[in-house]
Amino acid sequence: MGKREVYRDEDFYLIKRDGFYHLIATHEGQRIRKSLRTKDLGEAKIRLESVKRECLSGWRSSYDDSDMDWRQVALAVHKRHRLSSVERNIPFDLDPAEVYELMHSTGFKCAVSGIAFSKTTVPGRWRDPWAPSLDRIENRH
Repeated sequence: MGKREVYRDEDFYLIKRDGFYHLIATHEGQRIRKSLRTKDLGEAKIRLESVKRECLSGWRSSYDDSDMDWRQVALAVHKRHRLSSVERNIPFDLDPAEVYELMHSTGFKCAVSGIAFSKTTVPGRWRDPWAPSLDRIENRH
């Protein structure tokens, strides 16, 4: 480890500068430098894993495609969960606007892990593992 290096995972590593963690990496010949805006090492490691997963899986390159709007993603999430609820005879009373607001309120990231949602779709395949989904607080409702 270098003199300011705090944590390393292959070509991705964290340094601490002015109390905050920063990510430094090299991926496909390009240097990645990013402030993680956290003073917590555990949180910084989670964010490092998120960036690493984005780079290695390749989905980040299409993440910001203008043809896939977050409102369309919310509509697809709503439809998927509504149909699942009907099949399981479980009440579902959210509308697509509420699903969008839930996603927007977390900055389009998972509320638990902080990992950014993906809005990519691949026709004829399972949905992206980083796509948003709804969790039930009480599974019977």
